[in-house]
Amino acid sequence: MERLICRLPERERGSSGCASTANLSQAEIAAELGVSQMHVSRLLARALSWLRQAMLGDSVPPWNGADETDHRLAVATIFRGDSIETRITGEIDRDNAGHLRDELLSVLRDGGRMRRMRIGLSGVPLLDAAGIGVLVALHEAARVRDVEVRVTGLQPYAEKIVAPRACGI
Repeated sequence: MERLICRLPERERGSSGCASTANLSQAEIAAELGVSQMHVSRLLARALSWLRQAMLGDSVPPWNGADETDHRLAVATIFRGDSIETRITGEIDRDNAGHLRDELLSVLRDGGRMRRMRIGLSGVPLLDAAGIGVLVALHEAARVRDVEVRVTGLQPYAEKIVAPRACGI
């Protein structure tokens, strides 16, 4: 088992080790790795599935679940005259949606005479219901201030969920 665990990518190895030897919860592992609890859950599920296959099979299967993407939330904002462009990268889920909402509403509030706000989400691999709630709250706050909000770069699964009028897509 130890030799198989050593073959896992660093993130999966670290999350599996924390869960089994240090007896940490997924939330504690997430805080240590700087990712969401949901992402830790996926890391553990992939690692355990691969380990199960490796232990039950005659040969060690190739690792197909490697995900070296950095899923930590990052927000970059550029002010251009009466427009603001905000690029978001990383996962948006219930663990960090409140922080993102606060940051986006702060940009909207402190934007002065801003007329347009563009939110780029092409670097967001996961947007859950809490993240969609952030976009709706931003849209409502912008509507009150007469600021046009455009959301770009939504993943196809999220485009199907978010109503085109709700967030100016």
